[in-house]
This record gives sequence, structure tokens and C-alpha cells, in this order.
Amino acid sequence: FAPGGVVYDACAGWGGRLLGARLGGVRKYIACEPSSKTFAGLEELSNLLSPLEVELHRCGSEDFDVEEEVDVAFTSPPYFNTEWYSDERTQSHVRFPTVEAWRNGFLQPMLAKMVTALRPGGHLILSVTTRRAHRRSGLDLEGDVHQIVEELGLVQEPTLTMLKTGTDNGRKGRPIFVWKKAA
Repeated sequence: FAPGGVVYDACAGWGGRLLGARLGGVRKYIACEPSSKTFAGLEELSNLLSPLEVELHRCGSEDFDVEEEVDVAFTSPPYFNTEWYSDERTQSHVRFPTVEAWRNGFLQPMLAKMVTALRPGGHLILSVTTRRAHRRSGLDLEGDVHQIVEELGLVQEPTLTMLKTGTDNGRKGRPIFVWKKAA
């Protein structure tokens, strides 16, 4: 999607997409990561990935404005209170402790900032799925993401599948949703 381009990863996590950006020939990788320990690991990893230009920000993506247009904005966001990188106050599940607060305070602003950062014709790529436990707590992550992104005016493209062992809600792999910003 962006060989030689600029990408933004709103939730860097353990660095898998950072490595993928280097292997995919991306020129510049911009990312947010609010966890201090995970951020330190990303800094160490980024020093090994020359010639990839890496710009890391230790903050939540809901608070970060990307200062340049990007070709691709992609991530796999935390699944509300399922993925706990730490208990620091910077973590979305700590800052926004209810489903509604998390959806409105983290998910919607993060997606809006990702879409704003996209250049015309750029792609938003998200790995999200709704787990049964989330539905029981009132969170429909896939449905919420689709609704928010549609309201932001992007056009959905064919869904990709990340193959995994086992199933994901009865699917043979995890969906990777792709949207395009109008040119």
C-alpha cells in the first residue's frame, strides 16, 4: 500500500507493524504508544531498522495530531479492556473506563485523527474484530469502527484476511478492513 511512502500507526504496540513497514519498503513510520515500557522497546527496535525513518510519540493517539499527510494510516487498536499493556494513566482503558467513554473518548477521536492525516487517495487499514465478551459488555468494535469511518466519509474496499490458526468468531482468520479517502 505504501512502498516509499509515509505511514501512521495509531497504536504501535509491540512493534509488529513497525517491522512490517521496514520490510515493506516504507520511507517513514510515524506512531503513537502510550505505555512507557512498550515505548522504550519500540525505541530500541527502531534503532535497528535503518534506512526506515521512525518518528515515535509517547502518547495516546486520541491526543496526537499527525503533522504531515500520510499514504496509509493503519493499526490494531486495543480492544477496550482486553489488551492491557500497563496500568498507566495514559492507557485508553484507564482513561476511559466504560464502553461508552472509551468509544467516545478514544475510538472516535483516534479514527478521526487517522482519517485527517490521510492524503487524498490514501488508505485506512484496521485489524479489528468483535469478541463475544465485548458484545456482552455492550461493545461492538467492528460495528462501531464501520459506523465511525462511514461517518468520516471513507469508502470501504475489499476486506483482507490475516490467516491465523483457529478461528475468529467462526471465521478462518482475522478481517483486515480497508477504506480509501476520496482523491
